[in-house]
Amino acid sequence: LLNPTVGQTVTYTFRVRNFGTVAIPANAARVADVTVGNILLSNSNPPADDFTCAPGLNPGGNPPNPPAQPRQMICTNDVVINPGQQRTFTISGVVQGPGPITNEAGVSAAGFNETNPEDNHAALAITATVTPPPAVDLAILSKTALPASPAPGTPLNYSLVIQNPGPNPVSNVVV
Repeated sequence: LLNPTVGQTVTYTFRVRNFGTVAIPANAARVADVTVGNILLSNSNPPADDFTCAPGLNPGGNPPNPPAQPRQMICTNDVVINPGQQRTFTISGVVQGPGPITNEAGVSAAGFNETNPEDNHAALAITATVTPPPAVDLAILSKTALPASPAPGTPLNYSLVIQNPGPNPVSNVVV
């Protein structure tokens, strides 16, 4: 969702691949996913049993951070990542308010000379909006009083005819 609305779930998916010629040993690869904006991260799914993930500094959670503070998920590999192997990660969150939301993922391998650092990061910026309430067109068509000419101290009742030509239904109308 590039233009989510408040209350919607946004899911980020990113893949990490070893384009090198040597295997990355366990605990050498580090994947960091950072999200900034008015979103509460609710779920992270690292590749099954290949990585261990935990919230980093300023993680989302209860109580949630202010929108300007990042929420992080830091993952390390539990198994060897052989040349050509790829892993897919997903991070989900619920939009809490309107405005920009940025997500950036990065990968590094301790003790290895990175030959192409340009492909180690990916970022995506989206803008959350507020869904406007459904449109209605309420109108009072007529109003009558009964009795039409009441004597002093006599109860008076009003009758109203209200119409909603749409385009959406409405309930709990207060006049």
